[in-house]
Amino acid sequence: MKNINTKLILFDVDNTLVFGEEAEAFYRLYPGALERALARQLNASESRAKEIADEFRANFNGRGELAFESLGLGSEPWYEAVCGLEPRRYLKPLPAVRNVLDKIRRNDIRIGVVTNGPTIQSKNILRQVGIKDDIFAPFIGWEKGMPFPKDGSGKIFLDIAERYGTDPQEMIMIGDSLNTDILPAQKAGLRTVHITEKQAPQTEQYRTIRSVEQLP
Repeated sequence: MKNINTKLILFDVDNTLVFGEEAEAFYRLYPGALERALARQLNASESRAKEIADEFRANFNGRGELAFESLGLGSEPWYEAVCGLEPRRYLKPLPAVRNVLDKIRRNDIRIGVVTNGPTIQSKNILRQVGIKDDIFAPFIGWEKGMPFPKDGSGKIFLDIAERYGTDPQEMIMIGDSLNTDILPAQKAGLRTVHITEKQAPQTEQYRTIRSVEQLP
């Protein structure tokens, strides 16, 4: 990794550092949690809430959570719904991922997390798969009452580069979402690795792998 002068590697959490059948079962809880929270806020049936959420998912690339802000409900109900899910009931250790992170750190490369998941829940998820959150600096997640850190503009990546005195070209962003991880990071000048099951061309700025285990 040193031959590409990498100083900082940033990771998403959901479907990037944490993946597999158990993770998929856990993440399948998210839509239902969103719909129940929306139903409570609107004093509506869950079926009606699902209809509303599905409209937003269809119009905004799967982002049903935008219903809360768009309907004037604020983001707090969705935040609380996500934090209320229990990863310990689903997730198991991922020693291979931990080994990859250890290899990166032994090369004197800093590792960080940038996720749109709530910080407290993201740390809970990592602990359940056997990854200590204190090995990451920075660790940036969604905070209650605040907007998502990854807003599609790439600003968060430039902020991190400035904070750590690192050139964006010396940073790599690794994630599963083109819209929130890969394209904004590229716009900010970072190199990127897209976690995907689909086949895609490899270029200087755009790499694809099937899981973090393939990173080294």
